[in-house]
Amino acid sequence: MKKLFTLLVICLLSNYVFAQEFRHGVGTGFLVQVPEGDAGEVLPTLLYYPRVCFPMSSGKTSISLGVPLTFGIAASWGESGNSASFAFNAPVTAEFNFGAGAIKNSGRRFGFFVGAGFGYHYATYSEDSDYWGGEAYDYSESAAGVGPAADAGVRFKVGNRNRNIEIRTSYMRTVSDNVYDVFGLNCLFNF
Repeated sequence: MKKLFTLLVICLLSNYVFAQEFRHGVGTGFLVQVPEGDAGEVLPTLLYYPRVCFPMSSGKTSISLGVPLTFGIAASWGESGNSASFAFNAPVTAEFNFGAGAIKNSGRRFGFFVGAGFGYHYATYSEDSDYWGGEAYDYSESAAGVGPAADAGVRFKVGNRNRNIEIRTSYMRTVSDNVYDVFGLNCLFNF
């Protein structure tokens, strides 16, 4: 997996060197991970989204290749026990972009995108609690998997510069031993 990630980073940087548009954004939102046969869990997230855009001849559209890196974490503390969850989601996606955010200086106030790809998801959960008889309960689980991913969203230009606010939804289903449905809803600031 490390070799694949290193190759992806090299490809993204080499495209930037050859005068393609490098864009990135940061944001926050929610990640819902649902293990097969179990209840889902909602995690607040931080997201960093680097991508390389390849402008098309129309001047309004582009194709981009990117990796939206999503980090989710949640914890709770109480008299009866503690729990903590962490998730990491990193799909490699190709997207079709139109309007705002598709190319630099597009002049459009509104835009949208839709994409598909393949990604990696890692999740861990731990819990410890005390029962009334002084008996302790400790539980820990982690899982990782790969699978197809898809995303879609809208962008709104803000200010006079080439910046926009993006609202994105995403879905991924892992197809390895640990099957997860992973849904995301994020708001990003792109620059």
